[in-house]
Amino acid sequence: MMRYHAHIIKVTNEQPLVSSQLALFFERQAFLTQDLPVISTETMNYSRRCIESCDFVIMIIGESYGETNMSGVSQMHLSYLTAKAKRKPMLIFINTNNTGTWERQRQDFVSLVEAQNQQHITYYQYEQVFAQYLNNVFKNFMVYLTDPTWSSHNAAAMQGASLTSSQQVASLQTNSNEFVQTPSSYKTQATQATKSQDDIERQLLAELGAPLQNTEMVSIDDMLSVDYLAHAYQDGNLREVSLTEVLTWRQILVMLSKLNQPFTTDTLARCLNTHLSKMAVEHITSVMPKAHAVSRCQIKKSVLRYVLQQLCDNQWLRQSVSNQSTSRELWQLTSQALQVISNTSA
Repeated sequence: MMRYHAHIIKVTNEQPLVSSQLALFFERQAFLTQDLPVISTETMNYSRRCIESCDFVIMIIGESYGETNMSGVSQMHLSYLTAKAKRKPMLIFINTNNTGTWERQRQDFVSLVEAQNQQHITYYQYEQVFAQYLNNVFKNFMVYLTDPTWSSHNAAAMQGASLTSSQQVASLQTNSNEFVQTPSSYKTQATQATKSQDDIERQLLAELGAPLQNTEMVSIDDMLSVDYLAHAYQDGNLREVSLTEVLTWRQILVMLSKLNQPFTTDTLARCLNTHLSKMAVEHITSVMPKAHAVSRCQIKKSVLRYVLQQLCDNQWLRQSVSNQSTSRELWQLTSQALQVISNTSA
């Protein structure tokens, strides 16, 4: 019998009975991984790697939204965005035992999940009998997993997503949080990866001009987790800080509409960096109260490529005539994107 790999997305320190019942239920059917309790660069990397390699995801929204990072986003939310981007089959459970104390972030997150998923959502009330809910829905979910239509579709989607994910993981590993102790062998690997990273990214950006074979559609109001770096100064010392900001695709299109058309990839990066710099000060001062300056906010190159790829895939951005004098790609918004922006303004 095939043994699956399932990744569990949930707030790690709550619902211990649910965790126990999951382990017992999948003892012979799947091995389980789940998000780690503390949000850091390494734990986010871990979740992304697990989600990328797993066969399906089980997300359980319990009593809370979870501890948030400096951008106010929980690991549960970040993992959900990753699973959606990777087009992973998702079995979702939402606790409805409402005592009137649901926090606003949790309510908003549930609304987002309900709007984006029309199937495989199960509502439950009591943690003690969670296994019964799981048993009732998993057989139908297994039929979905083994459907050849899903398998072929998933393979095509994953082929396009795997390169982006690899670049995101490499970027996050290379720019690990300075407070994390890293083994020397890991440092050596990261240093070697850094040497050719710029050349690789330039090649990947150039490839965006080629015909796109894989389409990964997103909704205009879907949220995107944007990783970026910033320099913070405190007591005369410089520290590079890794931050995350959450944007919607609508916000990105509105920003791009304010640029002179067509524009270069560098101009797109500067546009996003300018927006991120407005948010960075608040995030950094929350952890470095004495920080007296913030500079060099830069979106990670892997994320920039992902943004460009998605804008092209969704026909919001197209390549204009190349600038032969500088050998740079030129981009411009499509009529479809301008219509979305017009509706936003209205």
